[in-house]
Amino acid sequence: MINVDGTQIDVLSFNPLNSLCASIKSVSAKKTVLTNVLQYKVPESCTALRHFDLSNIQLPTTMPPVLLHNPTITIDITAKRGLIDALYFMKNVESATINNFYHGYPVDFKVRFIFLLEINDTFALKHLSLQNNNVVYLDAELHTTSFIHIESFDGSYNKLTYLSPRFFGNMTTLRNISLTNNRLQRMAENERSDFENIFMFLKDLRMVDISNNALKSIPGNMFTRIKTLEYLLLSGNSLTSFSQQGYMMELGYLDLRRNMIVSLDSESMIWLANEDKRTRTEFYVDLQENTFRCSCDNLTFANWLVQSNYVLKDTPRTCVWNGESLYLNNNSVQVMKDECVHFNFEWLYITLGVSISTSVLVTMIWTSYFRLKERFARVRRRRQAIADLVNDRFPYQYLAYVSFSLADDDVVFNRVIPVLKQALRGAIGDDHFELCLGELGFHLGGIMLDEVERCLHASAVMVSVISHSYCDNKRYIDELNVALRIKKPILFVLIEDIPEHKLPAVVKRLLKTNEIVRMEFVDGQPQFDPSVEQFCIAMLEMVR
Repeated sequence: MINVDGTQIDVLSFNPLNSLCASIKSVSAKKTVLTNVLQYKVPESCTALRHFDLSNIQLPTTMPPVLLHNPTITIDITAKRGLIDALYFMKNVESATINNFYHGYPVDFKVRFIFLLEINDTFALKHLSLQNNNVVYLDAELHTTSFIHIESFDGSYNKLTYLSPRFFGNMTTLRNISLTNNRLQRMAENERSDFENIFMFLKDLRMVDISNNALKSIPGNMFTRIKTLEYLLLSGNSLTSFSQQGYMMELGYLDLRRNMIVSLDSESMIWLANEDKRTRTEFYVDLQENTFRCSCDNLTFANWLVQSNYVLKDTPRTCVWNGESLYLNNNSVQVMKDECVHFNFEWLYITLGVSISTSVLVTMIWTSYFRLKERFARVRRRRQAIADLVNDRFPYQYLAYVSFSLADDDVVFNRVIPVLKQALRGAIGDDHFELCLGELGFHLGGIMLDEVERCLHASAVMVSVISHSYCDNKRYIDELNVALRIKKPILFVLIEDIPEHKLPAVVKRLLKTNEIVRMEFVDGQPQFDPSVEQFCIAMLEMVR
């Protein structure tokens, strides 16, 4: 490799007979200043050269004034011996990087260039990068069959407001195109047909990147004609939805990050769901870093985000709901559904209250209304508890103090606690919670009931694991009485069937009114009734 980055070169010679051409595979001349170029009239290749990088090179060039006046300019490269010799010199080059090569005014002349190159030979070029060359308007055609190996083109970080589909007309082997950080929204607005057909000649494309172009919409059949497309990158635009009029059978990744998607319409969701079913490979859509907004009118979108396995979930998804940011999971979607039902019931009751004059019916309606109001107060408490846990604002050290008999420690630690924690993770959306597991939370040397009271004060609720040994031990009944005295919410997990006459009075009374889940073993596996998930939701609703 030859590296002359940052130097001044007085004379650059294209001499294929130079001995270096037999051994040098790569040349880097980034940020060099070139004052003169010599060409030897020898149409041969520099045999070993495979890569060159001329980024930020400075040449003494000016834009010909003729470009300001002619609408179409035809350049016959075949007739220009100097250009032909230069092309032959680089015949074996596979990768050409010519970034920031042009330093003049933006190339925005609305001129159509036609380049003719008619030689019976092919060039090895596979990768061409023309980043950051101040190009605004590019309407060019290259009539040749010499570049049949080119696979990737990078025209990023220019200022493109127009790129003719004809530019790619004889680059049919292209597989990867990057046009990021341009201004293609202007083309989408002013030259809609050309924008829609910009890739019409490319039948073997695998990756298209048109991120950061301020695009507001994508034509419905822009990509479905490209049957080989695997990666479509559209991040950093201003899209509010995305769908196509057909399907891309090979599409594996659709990047819609950092757009203006607040919620997807039904057409987009249906298209994405069908795309997932029709693709031959695994399909993923990336919607991260969009500001989703949820309301009673678009709960289908929130549910779709949570349930769709092809929506990437690398970071927690949030949704603005009633002015607050809410983590999206099955539980939060259910909260939103409940609140929407509550809202609809309120209006129903008001309407009925106005229209029905019978006092008995009005009384019944308002009684039901207040019951429903209490139900949704529980929903709001659950939502607040989840938000506080996730954002490290929970006012308690522990979510629950778990009271159990030491004789049951095997069942509690191996059967009850793992299932309880898993259900809580599902309800909350993460594991930002702690449980105080009986004596494990006590300070050494402390008085037993004092430690119980301290742990209860540090916990939002109490979960009591009821068994024969628990009911037979006065110490655990005392724990229940402490919880009642300090008005701590109590829930029960029954791990054994106990005859009613053997239950202590306080347990018997509380089991009639408090939340209960029963555990029994079926084929050696614990089964809970009702589900532990419902039990955990009830637990969160009791947090005050």
